[in-house]
Amino acid sequence: MTDNTKMRAGDRARILRATLWALLAGAVIAVAVVLPAEYGVDPTGFGRLTGLTALARTRAAERAAEGMAGSISATAPAETGADAGGRAPPLSVWSVAHPDHFQVQKYEVKLKGDEELEYKAVVNRGEPLLYSWRVREGSQVYFEFHGEPTEGIWPKDYYESYEKGEGTGGQGSMVAPFTGHHGWYFLNLDGKPVTVEVELAGYFRDFSRVGEVPAAESATAP
Repeated sequence: MTDNTKMRAGDRARILRATLWALLAGAVIAVAVVLPAEYGVDPTGFGRLTGLTALARTRAAERAAEGMAGSISATAPAETGADAGGRAPPLSVWSVAHPDHFQVQKYEVKLKGDEELEYKAVVNRGEPLLYSWRVREGSQVYFEFHGEPTEGIWPKDYYESYEKGEGTGGQGSMVAPFTGHHGWYFLNLDGKPVTVEVELAGYFRDFSRVGEVPAAESATAP
């Protein structure tokens, strides 16, 4: 074997050893540093000792917050009006911060025999309204729970009906699809007077008889 051949064989051996050492070092770095810092996986315990796993948790929380940014807002969703199909567009904001506490109020709706009345509250788009109503005195009534927009561009006489029928009470919740008046139409089906008790909770205002100027809230929170 010539000297040149021996030198080339020695060079290949050195290159091979250097490559193996580089691969080994890369594997060690990946296991000891990259896994704890990026994914919170710490098989050697080095990440816990150096704080790399805590860094991974911080980064994961930041990524989660960025992902939620499009769904959480400190302000109410914008009012744009009807969509191309003439309906209320779907909501894209799921949380709204408020400086004030939500309301809890009780009201009485008194109906004479065969009388019909409509009572509504102003609720902004995206705000929840929890409700309960019952006929405290009298027989069942015909009702329709519905809403009418007051902001944005809508078809003429547009409204949305949420629930209707005959009964002596009901309860549930509603997220306002638009800013406007939301409430009930009541029709006394009996010739005798009827009293309907309505309880509301949420961010609303001016629950009053349609056609009347809203008065100061007469009920207080229980």
